[in-house]
Amino acid sequence: MAPSLRQGVVLAGVLLLGMAAARAQVPQDNDSQRARGAAQAALEAVAQPGAFVCRPLTVGMMAPDWIRGRVLAVHDGRLQVRIAQAGQYPHTLAGADLTPGAEVWDAAAAWTPCRD
Repeated sequence: MAPSLRQGVVLAGVLLLGMAAARAQVPQDNDSQRARGAAQAALEAVAQPGAFVCRPLTVGMMAPDWIRGRVLAVHDGRLQVRIAQAGQYPHTLAGADLTPGAEVWDAAAAWTPCRD
């Protein structure tokens, strides 16, 4: 293959790869916007006094043990939660032993809405 033809083939390949990369970034932008929207919606769902929320806590290598509680207050992305069900195993969260009736402050992003 002649040098000028080879250079043309390489240039065409580079242009095609560049166009494919540009197209591939559009869905990533949409996906990241969608993910941010979903995270914001989840935060709004739990960041309401009176909401019933759940949080997984890991016990060794087992499946997560779920704790449940009711939101008492919201401040700066944190929730004050009164624990209703402390899970099957003993847990400590933010320095407090989790027992029914215990009140803890924790990051709102760690909690998810759940049913009573």
